[in-house]
Amino acid sequence: MIEYSGSESDPDPLSLQNPMDVPIFVLFDGHCGLCRRTTRWLRRLDWLGGLRFVNYQHDTERLRHAPEIPYGKLNRAMHIKLPDGSTREGFSAFRRLAWPVVPLLYLPGAKMIGDKVYEEISARRKKCTHEECGS
Repeated sequence: MIEYSGSESDPDPLSLQNPMDVPIFVLFDGHCGLCRRTTRWLRRLDWLGGLRFVNYQHDTERLRHAPEIPYGKLNRAMHIKLPDGSTREGFSAFRRLAWPVVPLLYLPGAKMIGDKVYEEISARRKKCTHEECGS
């Protein structure tokens, strides 16, 4: 049995089960090829239809769903807004969304490694020169 070793700021993923009628909002950069591909992947995995995708580059959508998150912060990492109004960003957001598929991301030490990997990918996401990563 895998035990969860989270903190109050990153609660047990099993306690965050999402009823289909209360969506999780995924705020992503619609100008980023990698981000658009990631959202396509997430849409395919969202069998229960609990995710709503918000391109934060559209000011109206961003202000409707996450007015409290500054644009600059959104531009540094993917964010999600949970049904209780709390938010996660970067690897913590990705890990929360991937829980049903990748429970290993919750093993001790995974967050520390995941944060570093996520930061590296995020810092380079708009530097691609090939068509798939175009901004």
